[in-house]
Amino acid sequence: MASHMDSHFGPQLAGHFDFTLLFEQTIFEIAPNSLLVLATPYFLKTFASRPTTPMRGPLFCAKMFFGALLVAFYITKAVLSQRASEYYSEASVACSVMSIIASICAFVILYIAHACRRTPSTFISLFFSLTILLDITLARSYYLRHRMGLVSMNPIAVTQTVIVLLKLWLVVLEEVPKRRFESKRTASSRLKCDSELGFWGKVMFFSVNSLLLFGYKTEITVEDLHQIDEKLDSRVLFDAFFAHWSNTAFNLSLTPVIVIAGARFWTRSTPTMTAAEIFSTYAIILITSEPLDSLLERAIMWASSYACITRVQNYLSLPEMEDARLVEETKEKGSDLDDKIHRPLPGGSDTVAIRMEAVNVGSDNGRSILNNVSLSIPAGSLVMVRGTVGSGKSIFLQAILGEIKPIKGSISVLSKDISFAAQNPWIRNQTVRENITGPNTVAESVYEEIIYCCALDADIAEFPCGSETMTGTDGCNLSGGQKQRLGLARSLCTTASIVILDDVLSALDSPTAATVFDRLLGPGGLLRRRGTTVIMTTNTVELFSAADLILEIMADGTINQQQGEKLHPPLVMEAAPTAAALDKDASSSVPRDTNIKSTASSAATDVGQTRQKRDLGLYAYLFRSAGPLLLSLWIVSIAFASVAEKMPKIFVQIWYTIAPENNTYFAGFVLSACANILITAAATLFYFILIVPELSNELHWRLLSTTVGSTLAWIAQTDTGTSLNRFSQDISVISQQLPISFLQFTFILFNTLVDIGIFAAGAKYTAPIMLMLLFALYGVQYFYLRTSRQLRILDLETSAPLLTLFNETSTGIQHVRAFQWQGQFMDECCRLVDRMQKPYYGLLSVQQWLAFVLDMSTCFIATILIAVSTALPSSTSEASIGLALVNLVSFSVMTSALIRVWVTFETCLGGLARIRTFCATTPQETDAPADTGVPEQWPMSGRIDIESVSASYTYEDGTVHQALSNVSIVIKHGEKVCISGRTGSGKSSLFLALLRMIEFSGTIRIDGRDISTIPREVLRSRITTLTQDGVEVDQSVRFNMYPFDENKPTDDAILEMLNLVGLGPHVLSQGGIDAKMSSMKFSSGQKQLFFIARGVLHHKNARTNIVMMDEATSSIDSIFDEQIQKLMHEQLKDCTLILISHRLHSLGTVDMVVKLDAGSIADVKKCTPASA
Repeated sequence: MASHMDSHFGPQLAGHFDFTLLFEQTIFEIAPNSLLVLATPYFLKTFASRPTTPMRGPLFCAKMFFGALLVAFYITKAVLSQRASEYYSEASVACSVMSIIASICAFVILYIAHACRRTPSTFISLFFSLTILLDITLARSYYLRHRMGLVSMNPIAVTQTVIVLLKLWLVVLEEVPKRRFESKRTASSRLKCDSELGFWGKVMFFSVNSLLLFGYKTEITVEDLHQIDEKLDSRVLFDAFFAHWSNTAFNLSLTPVIVIAGARFWTRSTPTMTAAEIFSTYAIILITSEPLDSLLERAIMWASSYACITRVQNYLSLPEMEDARLVEETKEKGSDLDDKIHRPLPGGSDTVAIRMEAVNVGSDNGRSILNNVSLSIPAGSLVMVRGTVGSGKSIFLQAILGEIKPIKGSISVLSKDISFAAQNPWIRNQTVRENITGPNTVAESVYEEIIYCCALDADIAEFPCGSETMTGTDGCNLSGGQKQRLGLARSLCTTASIVILDDVLSALDSPTAATVFDRLLGPGGLLRRRGTTVIMTTNTVELFSAADLILEIMADGTINQQQGEKLHPPLVMEAAPTAAALDKDASSSVPRDTNIKSTASSAATDVGQTRQKRDLGLYAYLFRSAGPLLLSLWIVSIAFASVAEKMPKIFVQIWYTIAPENNTYFAGFVLSACANILITAAATLFYFILIVPELSNELHWRLLSTTVGSTLAWIAQTDTGTSLNRFSQDISVISQQLPISFLQFTFILFNTLVDIGIFAAGAKYTAPIMLMLLFALYGVQYFYLRTSRQLRILDLETSAPLLTLFNETSTGIQHVRAFQWQGQFMDECCRLVDRMQKPYYGLLSVQQWLAFVLDMSTCFIATILIAVSTALPSSTSEASIGLALVNLVSFSVMTSALIRVWVTFETCLGGLARIRTFCATTPQETDAPADTGVPEQWPMSGRIDIESVSASYTYEDGTVHQALSNVSIVIKHGEKVCISGRTGSGKSSLFLALLRMIEFSGTIRIDGRDISTIPREVLRSRITTLTQDGVEVDQSVRFNMYPFDENKPTDDAILEMLNLVGLGPHVLSQGGIDAKMSSMKFSSGQKQLFFIARGVLHHKNARTNIVMMDEATSSIDSIFDEQIQKLMHEQLKDCTLILISHRLHSLGTVDMVVKLDAGSIADVKKCTPASA
């Protein structure tokens, strides 16, 4: 009977819970096997060109053995099938043949996939897994027919069972990572990598299990994490994106009310709804509302994502720099640097390095600054550019670099590979060697010659780690002269035939400047021997006679060309000190704390033990920051809101237990729903209006006050990327993610507790099971949290180097483009992005693992709840069971959400832990009590007594370098004192001591009062300080002139100061004092004039009697410098003036010159008007 029915397609076997054999042979065997046969040519074509991997170990042999067995058993099944008449159908022969062919194809694919792929084959795993389910159905059918009396079916059933086992074993073998059987594995491969796993390994999160176990046992570092998949590599994604770019619902509380009202009153049937019907309706509402609620949340996220993408698109759509220069390449391009240095001097040549023809160059607003410039610069010549402040010297150089496109005319250069050194050197937070060589590889002999020519050899010898000493953020561990010579040395580490130097000697003392000039551009100098074309701007008149060509930028924007006179060789040697003398002076160069650890290593210790273990002190820290009273009131309100949310369901249960036919209860149902809305809204508003702002402001203020109050030594050791990361990532976490996660965690926690109470009322035997489940989930999150917290902190930390790179690249973009380092910097950026993606990808992976575990836990509790409730019906009522089942729908989601938000909240506490640790461990400036009786007019006279002051810097290796040694000076009221000395002699350290920015021994008194008894803020506010590199804030000109709130000057007073330094007309033409500083487009010299005007304004407005100036006029030409000196003599005539300057001839009248050497006073010279 069964054999006759099996010849029909069916699909159901009549009278039995089974399919017909014809249906199974056609659908379960022929169809999937045909797919495998058709896929085989694709595998052969795809992997034929790939080299085979030498993996012929036990895994390969096992696959081949069981694959061959699979073919053999399919052949056995075919033979048995043809002998059994009961098995016959229209498709039996085709099914047997196709099964054998498919098994052979499977064997071939197994071989190819193992030999040509380093990762398991997803196709094999999926195909065998799906066909196993079909084969199990086939085996069941064969066994069923054997029990129906068809004896010949038993051998076929046994054979089919073996086939199932073989396929299952092949799936297991395919899922085993091949690297496990490699003879050599790297020591860092402690964690499983997703790319090494097969389909089921990824689905079941096997790699995440090893990561969680590793994170539970020990502390994770970025190096412990595997590289992300090659498809997610930043360079691959960037290339793909660049190619594409180039081608270019109802409220949850009111919905049940409306639906139940319609079901209750707007129906044709008169019978009252039963408890089963009403709770079934409620359950359907909850089931449908969950995806609708998720959809609404995703809509908000999509809108936010769209806004971010729009900003990125707008940024990418900005006009890019267009290099309009014409290039004439020569055969010398790309020659070896060592050969270029040591080759003989070039003979006479008519080659033109730079040619300009009728060029007009303007600023961003279209105003022409250089007009009708036509010139030719011969190759190998030394060209010096001069001009007044703001005349356009820097714009002229930028036009040669290609940074500015000419309005008209053309610029031709010998090569776009141009070396560049700016007046304000670009120093990255790297070692001295890395700053000099950049991404280039430079021979040691060449490197030694370059640092010798830049007079850096003696300085580097004094550094604690030599050339491997860290320079600090923006070179903060180096003096101004050392930074300029470092930038100059970088410009020499290239094979560029053209070198542009923008006033690179302005921060050097005269002996050092003469030495550097002689070694580079004197007779036989390095650049002269290379035959390099040198274009330099300088305000040192004494150097002009060495130039082959002098270009003077006139007031009307034209350029006047003058032929320079050759400097007689003995004159150069006479101007420069001997090498021995220079080395002796250099030994006094004491850099600041230069032995600094990298950002990653310092940041890695920020949070200490909070990486793994829960720190309950963070909760107390959070409560104190948010305000304990407000937070306690809000927690009570959120508890009421949680009860109010469940009240509609509870009210329905009471309604259908007491009087289900009484419609009056519907009014109470509506009131409970409306009360839920009002109470929840009130609690949420209370939280976001009162608590969140207080929390964010308090934590931000703690972070800001700690940063501002930190010591100078700590600032020098801290990378800007780390600070930016705290004020971007950490602040974002505590002001956005932390408040939301805390709100969700608290609300869902109380909801879960209410749900447990409802379950206990509806099915009391399930309450203990619920509690056991909660304890189990707590254990899961505890195990999970030790790893996720570390990954979140690593995610925050690895973004700091990327922010540093962005900041450094944007600051030195002209250097990057001039040296043509765009490719190297892009590679470094991609490397840091990939490094940052590793913990981010790991965090996403463990979050998916948590979701998987929670879903399985929900499935388990649902099964237990229904089983207990149905097995013990007498323990509860129909309405209570309905209410429990309705809450089961929300409880499954609620428990998962509780763990997720709890974990998210704990992860966000990692940012809070970083802030707390930062505030607790960052060294702060110790200060005198605020109320020290300092008179408002102090200091009245400005007398300064420096007695036996010594200061030193201690390196990490314990060595101590003396910055100041027993310095004693008396500066009387109204005296003008010049502090001179070679770069690094201690001049800036003396200034820092006067401002109490470094610790020192000895005594400094101002107006007879020890400055150690005066609060630092008061001391610094009573002294006007002008530095070489002033602070510029991205605000208006008015704010930058006087950023203080008290005693603000009038607009007329501000304009008067700007007019005194000659900037008034320029500021008014660019929008006035209300315009942004960025719109002023000040040159380096104009910026120094602006800072001088700001200092004079502060002196007059704050009535200070002491003014300190550190190379405040180094970027100003000598003629204008004399005018500024006269201006300051008039405006600051009644105060004590302390100057650091290398231009002793332009200081005007000074009363005393103090020369420092190795931190000690080498000479004190009292000046008369005649001598000054």
